[in-house]
Amino acid sequence: GGFGPRPPWNYHGKVVTKWEGVICEVLQQPPASDREGSEKMNGRWYTWFVDNLWQGEDVLEFQKHGAAATTRGPGVWRWDKAQERGIWLDWPSHKPANLG
Repeated sequence: GGFGPRPPWNYHGKVVTKWEGVICEVLQQPPASDREGSEKMNGRWYTWFVDNLWQGEDVLEFQKHGAAATTRGPGVWRWDKAQERGIWLDWPSHKPANLG
């Protein structure tokens, strides 16, 4: 999983075969299962890079029980059943006007 539409998707008439972005954090000691270590990702704010550009306007925080706080409004996340380290994130595609 990743951010944005599931590949393949179109952008200005071109087919894009990659995710817009992913979230990664290096843990000092890997847990027995990647999902057992998920509590370490809760409560931290994340931004990301796309190619070599920092996407600092969009920020998200994973919360317990599948909730997510984002600069676009509330979201939800869940583990990807097909990938041990994959996460699906559903969040607003655009920032609501009331959030600036």
